[in-house]
Amino acid sequence: MTYEMESEAEMMCNLSDGVEMRGFNRGVDFGVDKGLLSALMGYIRKKAVSIETALDDHDIAVENRAKYTQLLREQLHV
Repeated sequence: MTYEMESEAEMMCNLSDGVEMRGFNRGVDFGVDKGLLSALMGYIRKKAVSIETALDDHDIAVENRAKYTQLLREQLHV
């Protein structure tokens, strides 16, 4: 195998590692979102609180509130 071929093979392996890591991170993010959404929905139903109160009580960051508000509205059909 020539040096050029080795370099190209190594570059392809590095690219595939990056793709794999991005996929893994997206999966983790999806799981976290799904778990948090489930917890928030349970809290809203059990405590009969508003979406805003649930987000406050769970210390959801300001930059994530719009996303979770939308997702909760869709799930709760509000």
